Amino acid sequence: MVVYDQYPDSWARATTLRESALILFSVALGAIFLPDISGSLWTLSKDDVRHLIPESKVRSLQRTLVEGQVDDQHLADCAIESALLPLIRASHHPSSVYVNLRYSVDIHIDQEFSIGTKNYRVHRAEAQIGAKRVLPAGQLYYWVSVVRRAELLRGEFAEPGCLNREVVDVDPDISDDDWHKTVASLTNARMVVDGMSLEGAPSPPGLGTEPPHPPGVFRWYFPAPEMTSEADLRRTVVVSQDFPLVESRFPVVFGSYYVIGSTQIQVRIYSHDDVVVKLDPFLGRALHTGEIATARVAKPGLGTEINVTSSEDTLIWPGSGLAISWRCDNES
Repeated sequence: MVVYDQYPDSWARATTLRESALILFSVALGAIFLPDISGSLWTLSKDDVRHLIPESKVRSLQRTLVEGQVDDQHLADCAIESALLPLIRASHHPSSVYVNLRYSVDIHIDQEFSIGTKNYRVHRAEAQIGAKRVLPAGQLYYWVSVVRRAELLRGEFAEPGCLNREVVDVDPDISDDDWHKTVASLTNARMVVDGMSLEGAPSPPGLGTEPPHPPGVFRWYFPAPEMTSEADLRRTVVVSQDFPLVESRFPVVFGSYYVIGSTQIQVRIYSHDDVVVKLDPFLGRALHTGEIATARVAKPGLGTEINVTSSEDTLIWPGSGLAISWRCDNES
């Protein structure tokens, strides 16, 4: 800038020299203050992409690379819109990604209980789901839901504070108030976060009363503030839920999250009689990626155990799960 000011206006070449000096000055400032980006596309680092390249250019390059390898334009569009971009969005919402999921359910066949003078025969389920996961931030409390009808699940799935949910309806003829009292006595829930054990309560900590929610929904609540001080920290979270089953079948859906790493599913059916167990896992993943192994062990006089395990390199998509059904050999 000193050189810029030294040329008098009367000099014929002053304007040209001033412009040259200004260009050199701008280049020098850019070299000093702007971060250096690699000269070649092939040597870009992830930090270069994140901090120096506009998002629109990144998206354009992603599309160009995919289209350069996929001849079918329709397939290329689907690969971008239905595979690549959803996974990138999931990375910005870490609570939607679980790592190394473990799901187990123990089902005790033909248990009895009473409501007033009416006796019921049900199956008793003890389910547990654990994974490395990020708990949704900004919650005053979390909860595990019991709903009376399947259509009520949608509302609970939409609640970020709801960590798990099951359908329980032991008697469609009783009122919602009686149903609420029944599930309060027949179900319970627990949670373990990084080794800290928490028991579910029928009202949120510190409130004393349940917040409003639709009839036919019962919630077990857990405190949250001490667990969300680091919003993006992936924790080991295990949620357990005990509840009765009226029918001899039990669907499990991993409905709102991706699962990466090894997934392990264990089902144990307990019965003194011989039981025929059918397990249909539907674990959505790309073709020829990951491996799924199933092992079945019959234990005479005790029951049946089935294990389904995926390899460490498996990515399982939301909507995956399993369907379990059973019957005793003496049933028609």
